Amino acid sequence: MEMNLFRAPAGARAAKVLDRSLFSRTLPTAAASVRDNRLISKYRKQLEKTKELLLVERLSPVVVDPDPVLASQGRKCLILKPNVMATAPETWSQELAEACKIGDVKVVGYELTIGYELWSYIDVARSVLPEELHGEIPVGFNTAGHVAHLNLRSQYLPYKEVIGQLIIDKNPSIRTVINKTDNVGSENEFRTFGYELVAGPDDLVVEVVESGCVFRFDYSKVYWNSKLGFEHGRLTELFQPGEVVVDVMAGIGPFAVPAGKKGVFVWANDKNPESFACLVQAIERNKVG
Repeated sequence: MEMNLFRAPAGARAAKVLDRSLFSRTLPTAAASVRDNRLISKYRKQLEKTKELLLVERLSPVVVDPDPVLASQGRKCLILKPNVMATAPETWSQELAEACKIGDVKVVGYELTIGYELWSYIDVARSVLPEELHGEIPVGFNTAGHVAHLNLRSQYLPYKEVIGQLIIDKNPSIRTVINKTDNVGSENEFRTFGYELVAGPDDLVVEVVESGCVFRFDYSKVYWNSKLGFEHGRLTELFQPGEVVVDVMAGIGPFAVPAGKKGVFVWANDKNPESFACLVQAIERNKVG
């Protein structure tokens, strides 16, 4: 079933506030009520083969039987595609008709409820953003712990709250979304950046695990780039126990701490007092030395 069958009403378009209720639908369809749950697997495979089983991402085709009595007995059924109708046997495949004939299956009406949780980030974004903005919907963002860091283009700024809330809704690990308001390093010698809160609590104290080490820091006060994780690990792997490494711009220690943990002697410092404090804490937290 195509997601456009569940398209939100026009009232959702160009919305500045996310109304999740607009994405709920109850659709009349049909289901294959199976007489014994032990037969579910057999008929699921058969209905997939005949292309009659409803297969939609994030929606299980196996549900509780709509009959209250059968439901109380734990009976299950298989949701069928909209073109398979309970009252029109001519829409059934030969295999489904045969299963009904021998009494294994009964095709019944089913009210399918489609909730907001079924929709992906892109599904909802395309429904709420103006059509002229569909070409470059923001999908990429940096993360630091529970924080998602956006760099929105000007045309998306009027919809930043909706975008931020969508990111939180569709990414369980994200609780806070911010948008950068200036370039890294252009306003501050410590390479921090100005930001505005887009969604969630204004809590930028995060915890990140990298190269087997735990770092805890205030994302607004130190420089951190999760995209450099591979490079941090690559260089650290080059260092050998007993070697001496000097890291004069160590930040919170993404090179120094993992290197020290593997027995490398590291001289590390940073001009930002907050970064240096986090570096010292990371050394203690990860039992380096």
